[in-house]
Amino acid sequence: MPVKGKLEILYYTPYFRETLKDAIGFAPEVAEDLCVVTLDHTRFSHADAVLFHLPNMAMDSIPPVKPPGQIWIAMSMESDANYPLQCDPEFMRHFDVRMNFRRDCDVPLLYFDSALIPHLQNNPTEKNMRGRAAYFASNDFALNNRFEWAAELMEHMPVDSYGKSQNNCQLKFTDSGRMTKLETIREYDFYLAFENSNCIDYVSEKMFDGLISGTVPVYLGAPNVDDYLPGSNCIIKATDFANGADLAKFLLEVSADRQRYSEYLKWKNEPLRPDFLTLVHERDDEPLRRLCAKLLEWKPMATQPIGPPSIGTPQQVDVLQRIKGLAKRFLPL
Repeated sequence: MPVKGKLEILYYTPYFRETLKDAIGFAPEVAEDLCVVTLDHTRFSHADAVLFHLPNMAMDSIPPVKPPGQIWIAMSMESDANYPLQCDPEFMRHFDVRMNFRRDCDVPLLYFDSALIPHLQNNPTEKNMRGRAAYFASNDFALNNRFEWAAELMEHMPVDSYGKSQNNCQLKFTDSGRMTKLETIREYDFYLAFENSNCIDYVSEKMFDGLISGTVPVYLGAPNVDDYLPGSNCIIKATDFANGADLAKFLLEVSADRQRYSEYLKWKNEPLRPDFLTLVHERDDEPLRRLCAKLLEWKPMATQPIGPPSIGTPQQVDVLQRIKGLAKRFLPL
């Protein structure tokens, strides 16, 4: 049974092969003062809100009925290019709140945590792999020619690929996850931070791993990646070059001139960009807490008179009507 005065949120779908409770920032304990989380589908008709992980869904997996007053939340950290349902209007019209990597969504998520900020300014170590690039990719499939970019680079410069895709090198250490990756790429001049698609705001941990480790990320991905950079002149963009051959030529020239190479690491000794710090600190609270805050801040809106459709879209008016019942439960009249 839900606790009186707290939101009840149903985690409806799995999180890939795990439960949503296993997703970072979604453990019930991080917001137990604000909400009660359940995986029990028998609570569906009673829950105040229902959270769906979109990569685990299909068009026909949407519940057939939505209880009055219930709020549906669409959550995903994956690129729209790989999960096109996320930008399908017919599919997305079922959801009231969106949690994803886009900065303009209701509850924005980020592949970076404020606890990592001090690590960005760690001094780089001496490079044992000069003139070489490290690469980690788990699969060959990508919608931005990542495979082709990496293949052409390999034809024109040394690239050590440790992942399952285009593998040509084995780890020196026991693979313990992200720390092993950071320990590996810190020895290289360059790290190929290639996303699986070029989607606005989709900046994954790949770029941040390169920056933290003290190498120079060669980035392929979000066209607005500049919005996510902690300093100036800290990455090299693959798309600034016509092809992999031209990019490889440039990288080898930079590596051969150590003074020129060091220019890409100067940012580590300078104050981090204020806009970057703001971006990160706006997401200091765990995602589940920020979701609860978003649901709770809508309650005062729901107590206001709902005007005719001309003052907003039908969807906006519909959302207010659905949360009106929820507001009455929690707000003093």
